[in-house]
Amino acid sequence: MERPWTVTLGGGVSLFTFSDSSALGNLIKPHLRLRFDYRIHPMLRLGGEVSAVASGSSGTAVIGGWLIGRMAMWQNDSGALELAWGLGLGHAAPILDEFLRTDTSDSLMHYSYVGLETRWHVGSGVMLGVEALFEHLSVVTLNLTLGYRL
Repeated sequence: MERPWTVTLGGGVSLFTFSDSSALGNLIKPHLRLRFDYRIHPMLRLGGEVSAVASGSSGTAVIGGWLIGRMAMWQNDSGALELAWGLGLGHAAPILDEFLRTDTSDSLMHYSYVGLETRWHVGSGVMLGVEALFEHLSVVTLNLTLGYRL
């Protein structure tokens, strides 16, 4: 019997397109994601996710929660290419605003993303992958992922 639950840990970098600084340390930040999802159809998984962009500044630290989906565009026994999307809420960091407004830093804002994820099955229930996401209409995120079917 195939296991329907999957837990996935992702890590990589986020590029902030609205940053008014050209210093790499301000443009690119480390990113972590933790996702749980349930396969409701052989081609569709739905679940939840938390993500965080590590930063020493509250203006660029981004922490949020998501309801997510993954729809397989192609899959076989060795892996899959999936359309990824998410909707959620999180910290309203000024770096996410086109005008870098700081008056929103203590409030919540709507989060969304779309992207692609490719995953390869490397062992009994273990998957390695790469995802590219376009988040908040202002952040490009690239992650390596490690997943396990529960």
